[in-house]
Amino acid sequence: MLIVFILLFLLFSIIFYANTSKAEEIKTIAQAKQEARQQEEKDGKGIQATISGFVTAQPNQLSKQYFYIQDETGGIQIYKYEGGFPIFSLGQKIKVTGEIYELETQKEFRLKVSSLEVLPDIQIVQPIEVNKIEEQVEGQLVLLKGLYAGSCSGGFYLEKNGEKTKISITSAAVDKIKKPKMERDDLIEIIGIVSQYDTAKLINNYRVLPRFSEDIKILESSIELEGKEDEAREVISLISIKEARNKEKDSEVLVEGTVTAKPGIVSSYYFYIQDATSGIQVYFSKKNFPKIDSGQKIQAKGIISEAYKEKRIKIYDKEDIKILSKGNLPSPIFLKTGTFREEYEGQFVKTKGKVVKTSGNTFYLDDGTGKIKIYIKKETQIKKPKMKKGDTVEISGILSQYNDSYRILPYLAKNIKLTKVEEKEIAEEEEISPEEVTESTNEATTTAGKVLGASKKGNYINWKTVFYTLIFAGLPTFGFLGYLYYDYHKQKRTKNPTI
Repeated sequence: MLIVFILLFLLFSIIFYANTSKAEEIKTIAQAKQEARQQEEKDGKGIQATISGFVTAQPNQLSKQYFYIQDETGGIQIYKYEGGFPIFSLGQKIKVTGEIYELETQKEFRLKVSSLEVLPDIQIVQPIEVNKIEEQVEGQLVLLKGLYAGSCSGGFYLEKNGEKTKISITSAAVDKIKKPKMERDDLIEIIGIVSQYDTAKLINNYRVLPRFSEDIKILESSIELEGKEDEAREVISLISIKEARNKEKDSEVLVEGTVTAKPGIVSSYYFYIQDATSGIQVYFSKKNFPKIDSGQKIQAKGIISEAYKEKRIKIYDKEDIKILSKGNLPSPIFLKTGTFREEYEGQFVKTKGKVVKTSGNTFYLDDGTGKIKIYIKKETQIKKPKMKKGDTVEISGILSQYNDSYRILPYLAKNIKLTKVEEKEIAEEEEISPEEVTESTNEATTTAGKVLGASKKGNYINWKTVFYTLIFAGLPTFGFLGYLYYDYHKQKRTKNPTI
């Protein structure tokens, strides 16, 4: 028994020593992240590791819950949910042990601290100058130069070589960063930590996090850059709306078109334009559009995106829209109700058909070729006309896609022209010859009351009329006769001499 106990003790000691040695083995940051990635792909879990590096962003600079370190192979976020961190400065060498895993909502690797040691070495890490933000520099301190491309929620965009990168000014920082006043196409230099954030709202999944106000510098204003050739400036060629619609998602495009539905008339978030080739929705999350009217010719610069399977151009600044000239609203394209498809999406269209279904702010038209949905958005303030099945409606509006179906969005009351089914039209549908009318009229005159419930069109019996006649005329008669019969027999029983 003692021997068994000793063997078990030795076995557990070996396992404990092996795990301790494994945890204490200091890995490079790149090696630890690679092993964690492989483990995540295998079973969705991270790894336990010990790493060391020099501090590039202190606690409370970007967040109270994390800071960043970097070695010669890469950088990583060091995270602690609560309890805080000891005080240390930029460049301080830190050794940390904990679980390295990929944060599900951000797709960025971090180390969750179980133990931390401040080492005596100090080395100020210099930023790496990059032309493009990629996964290889995730967690590292970088320097990026580019043109100011407009503001966005929580920061602004920097454009270089045709690609936009979000510069995110974190609100969680204790020392608030002051964003300098910048104009479109100012040449900007940014120093910051590369972070990944997995969300469709960003142009790509990477962002740069400046640590101080001094990390944002205006190198040259757009006025100084006029007439100069600059490597950071990327000219985007003007293309047709049809070409823009065929671009991949997140492609940057520049188009011109005539406004068919101005901002606020269908939605406060978007409006529609079209050219000779196609039409498209122009979307702006801030809703801060310049003053635009229907019929104006404009230029729009943004990226291709999609909402509910409808293509749109998403802009990030009101300056992405330029008003070129005044003009007239194009004539709508007339189509059969069953012929609407993607090539007409985003365009001003027109159709005519009979109402086959109506409910709330929606109704459907069909001219025999198939149904099309008509949807009156509340922003239009259009009061839907009273209609019923069979009424004829002529409709004009923007063709919009919603998931797998198409719909027309009228935006003015005059876009809906209703022709009701009149009684006269119903009579015409049941048309009878003049001879039949004369004959039936004469019969009605000469044989009035001959057939109970007979109509002017013929001598068929209207059983509804017969029923009500029996109820209101027959019952009192039968009741009176019944009373006489009852009274007769009563007097007979009493041998009334009058009987």
